[in-house]
Amino acid sequence: MFKKMLAIVALSSLGVTAYAVDASQVEKSIELKDGSTVYIFKDGKMGMEDKVGRATYMESGHVMETKDGKKNHHERKRNLAC
Repeated sequence: MFKKMLAIVALSSLGVTAYAVDASQVEKSIELKDGSTVYIFKDGKMGMEDKVGRATYMESGHVMETKDGKKNHHERKRNLAC
């Protein structure tokens, strides 16, 4: 029983670390009005965490409002190469 519980805890911690943000790769972080944070990485990619630190999905075309009231429009770039 103890071994099973230990295995579950170990696997759960792996899932949490998979979404961790590497602070050395973050170029800019923006706090949003709803408590979420948007991270812009040095390679141009973006990531978003909700107010409790879970990775969340950003919908294309979604308008995000920052804590200071500015509005940012998120649009996914599509690869048009044929």
